[in-house]
Amino acid sequence: FASDRPELIVKRAGPMLGVVLKTANPDDAEKVLTQLRWEANITVNQQMPDPKGDNIGVLVVNVARFSILLIIFAVVAGAMFALMRRLGGKFSGAPAGEGGQVLGLNLDDTSGK
Repeated sequence: FASDRPELIVKRAGPMLGVVLKTANPDDAEKVLTQLRWEANITVNQQMPDPKGDNIGVLVVNVARFSILLIIFAVVAGAMFALMRRLGGKFSGAPAGEGGQVLGLNLDDTSGK
């Protein structure tokens, strides 16, 4: 690293800057500045992957658990729907067996074309 001022001797090592001011012997200043060193050490802490997680058996067990959970949810949701239909008929004041109007949809082409 060159200096514009002759009384300064400068050395750069990484982000550090070494400066020697007003020395009688420039060789001594160079010897001192050669001891200026920068060494970057980077350490990254990463967790190692779980060796059990790569097993196909774990995947199958997890899929089975999730399927069972979905089946339980569907049964509970169906039971809740049936219960609401039953209770809705009791509290609506409608006679038993009358579930309301049924809407029919006819898909036959009767337009005569």
